[in-house]
Amino acid sequence: GFLDDLLPDHRLFYSMVQTGSTESCAETDAIRSKFDQLYSDLNGVVATIGPGCSDEVAAVTAAEWRAGADISTVVLSPGSTAPILANVGAYPNLLRLSSNDKHVTSALAALAELLRWQAICVL
Repeated sequence: GFLDDLLPDHRLFYSMVQTGSTESCAETDAIRSKFDQLYSDLNGVVATIGPGCSDEVAAVTAAEWRAGADISTVVLSPGSTAPILANVGAYPNLLRLSSNDKHVTSALAALAELLRWQAICVL
């Protein structure tokens, strides 16, 4: 395949679970239960891709919960943007693949100022 030489002599295992819905994020206990399920299914998973929702990411990367659950899995989040998640002490082993909302809003404000826009709309 395309990336066969990337990890020679390794086997990748995966498991998928649905969290939340397309309209809302899962509750803290629900997402933590799903995360525990993944950890168990994969016998000590090394990394997790997702969840995308910032509230869900906070739930499964919170240092206090991780210590109690004895989980050190790296979480790669494609869509969490909440500025609070930048606190690596409170949310260890989190790799966000999206820009922090604080940086995005600062960049938009700088762009509006540079281009002398009086108003902008962000959807």
